Amino acid sequence: MLASRDEAVAFASFLKITLLSEEERQKELYNAKCEHEIADETVMIDEVQLLQQYIQAKFVRYTNTYIETFFHAKFGLHIKITGAGPVLHACRCCNYKTLAEVCAYDICPVCFWEDDGTSETYKYSSPNRMTLSEARANFKRYGVVEERFVAIVDPERMMQYSPGTGDDQPGIFPTFAP
Repeated sequence: MLASRDEAVAFASFLKITLLSEEERQKELYNAKCEHEIADETVMIDEVQLLQQYIQAKFVRYTNTYIETFFHAKFGLHIKITGAGPVLHACRCCNYKTLAEVCAYDICPVCFWEDDGTSETYKYSSPNRMTLSEARANFKRYGVVEERFVAIVDPERMMQYSPGTGDDQPGIFPTFAP
C-alpha cells in the first residue's frame, strides 16, 4: 500500500494515540501542555485535539523508514511512504538530525542537548551546564547528556531520526551502544 508522507504522519499519529495507556496519555498530554505553555488548569482546551497535534508534530520529524517500521511492527501493515521528510539539522552532541533550526535553544529529543550554538568542544554551555565534550562523553556512555535522563527518553529515539553525516567534524561524534 502507498501513502503520501502527510497521510502516513496523520494516520500513524492517530494510531499511536490508540496504543497509549492512560498513564502514557496523561504524560503526553502534560508534555503537550508544557510545550504550549498551558499551566492554568482552569483554561478550557480540547485535550484530545491538543494531544493529537502534539503526537502528530513528533511524527512529522520522524524518518519515513521509522514510520513504515511503526506501521509494520505495531499493526502488521506494509505501507510504503512517498515524499520526503523535513530537512533537519544535526545535533552538535549526538549528530542525529533532530533540529528544525540551529542555535534556537531547541532540545534534542535523542540526547537532550539544548542547542545553544556551542560548537567549541571545551567551551562551557550554560543551558547544558557542561561542555560539549562532556556531553558527548555522556552520550557515548548513557545515550543522553546526563544519566538522569535515561529513565525518561523514548527508547526508539535513535530509530526515529537519521544520523548526520558528520562531514563538518569527522570522527568526533560518539556512538551509543546500549
